[in-house]
Amino acid sequence: MVCVALLSVGIIFKKNGNFPNTHIDGNEHIRKKGIHCAASQDHELRTRKNLEELLKK
Repeated sequence: MVCVALLSVGIIFKKNGNFPNTHIDGNEHIRKKGIHCAASQDHELRTRKNLEELLKK
C-alpha cells in the first residue's frame, strides 16, 4: 500500500501529471521503425482487401 502511495506522488503533485503511456504505439522510436501492437496489426490485416476483392471493382 505504501509503495502505491509513493509511486503516485509524482503523478498527483505534477502539473498535468498523467500515468505514462506504456502502449507500444506510444513510443516514438518504435513507431518510426514501423512496429505496431498486435491488435493494430490484426485490425489492419482484417480490413485489408485481397486481390480478388480489388479486381471485382
